[in-house]
Amino acid sequence: MKSATRSNIISSRDRLTLLVGVSVVASLVVLSKGVPAWRDWVAEARAGAIEQTRAATNADFALAQAKATRDTLVARNARYVALAPALVAGNTPAEASATLASLVSSAASVAGVKLGAVQLRALADTGARRAFVRIGVHADVVGDIAGVTALLSALEHGAVRLRVRDLTVTQPDAVAPGDRVEALRAELTVEGLAMAKHQ
Repeated sequence: MKSATRSNIISSRDRLTLLVGVSVVASLVVLSKGVPAWRDWVAEARAGAIEQTRAATNADFALAQAKATRDTLVARNARYVALAPALVAGNTPAEASATLASLVSSAASVAGVKLGAVQLRALADTGARRAFVRIGVHADVVGDIAGVTALLSALEHGAVRLRVRDLTVTQPDAVAPGDRVEALRAELTVEGLAMAKHQ
């Protein structure tokens, strides 16, 4: 029996030694493989958190910029809408020039002067994409000084913003008798702005 008990004691000791040895080896494996993996995981988590924080900050900045851009766009559109009545209407520069010729004709009729030839002027295209395009017409009118003055006033002070670019006034009949109404001949170039339609 003693030999059977002794083998159990040795066996118990061996088991304890084996258990301690396995525990130490397992701890070493966990520490040697697990700790670096845990550190890598923590570093990746921190880097991910920093990246997400940066992305959130960029998104907040982009949102603030979008609001500012929208506000700027709303203000600019409001200015364009307010400017629209002052522009010569037309989908193309040719249509706008025809509208300008009609405005000059109407102003001449209201001023009581006789409108002669009206020529549409093609202004130089710079090739740049602009919001507005300049258009112009050249016209000849005949009338007295009050009529010519009324025409110029109507053109430059009307609802549509126009500019008399060139003006030449002559008296065709300088030796007319004093009892006749003075007739003046005026040549003028009128310019305006139209919205450029880009395609």
